[in-house]
Amino acid sequence: MLIWFAGAAGVLLGFRAARARRGGWVVASAVVLVVTVAGAVALPGVGGYIGGAALMLLVMVPLFGYRLAFRYTLKQDYAKARRLAWWLRWLHPGDGWLEWPHLLAALESRDPDTIAATLADMQGRNASRTGIGRLAAVLLYRMSAEWEALRGWLETDLAPAELRRDPNMVGLYLRAHGELGDPNGLLDAYERLSAATEGQALWVYRNMCRLMAFAFCGRRELVERLFAGPLDLYPQPVQRLWLATADMAAGRVEEARAELEAIRDDCDPLTAAGIDHRLAHPLPIADDALTEQSQRALLRIETGLGHDERYGGRVAKVRRTAYATYTLIVLNLAIFVLEMARGGSTNIDTLFRLGALHPTTVAHGEWWRVLTGLFLHYGPVHLSMNLLALLVLGPFLEFAVGWWRYTLAYLVSGVGSMLAIVLLALAGQYPDTIVVGASGSIMGLVGATAAVHLRGWLREHAPVASRRLLFVAFVIAFQVVFDLATPEVSFLAHFGGVVIGFVVASLMRHHVSGRSTSNG
Repeated sequence: MLIWFAGAAGVLLGFRAARARRGGWVVASAVVLVVTVAGAVALPGVGGYIGGAALMLLVMVPLFGYRLAFRYTLKQDYAKARRLAWWLRWLHPGDGWLEWPHLLAALESRDPDTIAATLADMQGRNASRTGIGRLAAVLLYRMSAEWEALRGWLETDLAPAELRRDPNMVGLYLRAHGELGDPNGLLDAYERLSAATEGQALWVYRNMCRLMAFAFCGRRELVERLFAGPLDLYPQPVQRLWLATADMAAGRVEEARAELEAIRDDCDPLTAAGIDHRLAHPLPIADDALTEQSQRALLRIETGLGHDERYGGRVAKVRRTAYATYTLIVLNLAIFVLEMARGGSTNIDTLFRLGALHPTTVAHGEWWRVLTGLFLHYGPVHLSMNLLALLVLGPFLEFAVGWWRYTLAYLVSGVGSMLAIVLLALAGQYPDTIVVGASGSIMGLVGATAAVHLRGWLREHAPVASRRLLFVAFVIAFQVVFDLATPEVSFLAHFGGVVIGFVVASLMRHHVSGRSTSNG
C-alpha cells in the first residue's frame, strides 16, 4: 500500500511541479520516486516504509510546514513563521526557500529601513528566478507605494506565462489596479488571470484575489464574508484596512478616513504604507465607474465565492463542527487499542474473537460481524490509511449532508459492502476468508462525495465542484488499479462501498446544493 501511495504521489507531484516550473519540487518528487522503486526492488519487505518515509520527509513535511508558515505570515506572526521557515529550507532548499527566512526576519523587525534594505538585496539577486525573489521585488514597490511601477514591472519584466502561473503575483497585480483607481481594469485582469488560483490548494490566494475585487468595488458585505470565513486569519488592523477601503470605494469617504487614521499607528510597516497611500489618494466611487461588463464580472466573482463556500470544504466551521467524523476516528482508535490488548492487530484469532467478518460464520447466524468487522483493522498501516482518508473526506461530507445522514452513509456503505462479500462467498465467487477494516465505509464516503459534487456541477455549474469531482474520479481509478494488482485487498469491499455511498448520498438532501434543495 505504501509503495503504491508513495510512487503515485511522486509521479503526480512531479507532473504538477513541472507544469508550474517549480524545479525544487520536480527534484523532490524524482527523489521520492527513485527511493520508492529502489526500496521495493532491493528490500521488498520494507520498501514501502522507505518510500513512505521519503515522501513524508521530502514532500509532506515541507508542504504542510509551508502552509503553516504561510498561516503565521497572514496573521503577521513573523517570528513563528521565520523559525519554521528556517527548518523547512533544509528539507527543501530549492524554489527560493533558502531566502525565505531572511525575508521573514526583515518583516519581523517592523523597521521600514531594514525591510527595504532586505527586499532590495533579494530583488537584486533573484527577483525573477524564484517565487520568493519575485515576492521580495513586489513588496519593495509596495513599501514605497509605487503601484504604477509595480503594475508596469509585472506587465513588462515578468513573462505573461509566469504571471499566470503565480497566484501571489496575480493578487498583487489586481491590487495595483485597485490602488490606481481602476476597478474596471482590476475586474478585467481578474477574469483573465484568476485561473492561476483555481487549484484546490490555492484557496487562500483565490480569496485574496476576491478581496481585491470586493474591496475596491465597494462591496463591504462581501469583504466581511471573506473575513468571517476563509480569510479569518488576517489580523484586525488588516481587516479594518480592507473594510475601510470598501467603504471608501462605496462613497463613505469620511467614515473610511476616520477608520484608517484610527488604526494607522497600530500597523506593521507594509500595512501602514497602504493606509498612507489610501489617505493620500482617495478611491473613486466604484458604482460610478464600473461598466456593465464589470458589474457582470463582479457578480460572477460573488457566485464563485458561494460555490467555494458550499463545495470547497475550506470554510473554518466545516472542521470545527465535524463531530461525527472525530467520533468515528476515536472509536476506531479505541477498538485498535483493544485489538493490541487482546493479542495483536495482526493476530487472526484475535480479530475473529473481536468480530471480524467471516462469510461462513455470518451464514451460521453471527450477522453482527458485518458491522463489527468495519471497526477492526489489520495492523497500524491499515488503520492509519483509513483514518487519514476519514479525516480528509469526512468533514466536508458531514457539512454537506448533516451529521446523521453522514453517519448513515458511512454505516450503510460499510455494512452493504460486507454483505456483498458474504453473499458472493456463499455463492462460491469469493474466498471464504477473514475480512476487516473500514475501507468499505471510507470508499462509501468517496462515492457520497462524488454524488454531492456531481449535483453541484449539474445544478449550479460550480467549477469547484467539477474540479473536486475529477479528483474523486482519480481516487476511485487509482483504488481500482491498486485493488486489482493487490490480491490481499478486497476490491469488492472498496468498489461496493463506492457504489453504495454514491446511491445513498444521491437520495439524500444536500445542504450545500443550492439554498432550497429538496429531498431526492
